[in-house]
Amino acid sequence: MVDVTVIQDLGVPPSGVTNIVGVTGAGNQPTYPASLSFPGTPIPPIAFTDFVGGNLKAAGIIAILGRNILKQFVLVYNGPGGFVSLSF
Repeated sequence: MVDVTVIQDLGVPPSGVTNIVGVTGAGNQPTYPASLSFPGTPIPPIAFTDFVGGNLKAAGIIAILGRNILKQFVLVYNGPGGFVSLSF
């Protein structure tokens, strides 16, 4: 999910709609085409046709990486160390 104001500032038109259910309720959210890349790394770009736009900036967040992205990596959450590591 990416904050919808960031997407709108880039001028990306919505490509569809999906129903999102969360702790604050359910509702339809626009979807957008997008690509995620990691310049300077061997990680190939990841293209999406259904990136969800939502109201994240109010919480001080620009984007949330979900399982559709994380499934391509090894994720290690080190609670005592206070850090997260991603390996490709």
